[in-house]
Amino acid sequence: MVDTLALILVVINTALLVIVFLRLQTSASKKDIVNVMHWVRMGRAKALVESAEQIKKGYTKRDVEALLGEADSPNDKEWVYYLDEHCGYIVAFDSTSRVESVNAWRS
Repeated sequence: MVDTLALILVVINTALLVIVFLRLQTSASKKDIVNVMHWVRMGRAKALVESAEQIKKGYTKRDVEALLGEADSPNDKEWVYYLDEHCGYIVAFDSTSRVESVNAWRS
């Protein structure tokens, strides 16, 4: 169910982006495009926060990727997901590649 909901959100987001960019294609200023991208990131941020709250200790990397998508900065021990350039989530894995902890961070 979560996978289906995530897929629906991605499809809706993509469709809205296509519509917005097509409408802005002839008259968009740089400021208009920056504003649209800001709102797109805000949508991703909300979805990321809601999904990150569902991650439980013991989940596999595959489980995490199914809920959060591909990490912005992955390595063997932890995956980092950015909400923006100043905050995000770190998913830490144990030696068996299972979730050890999920922590929000802010710089």
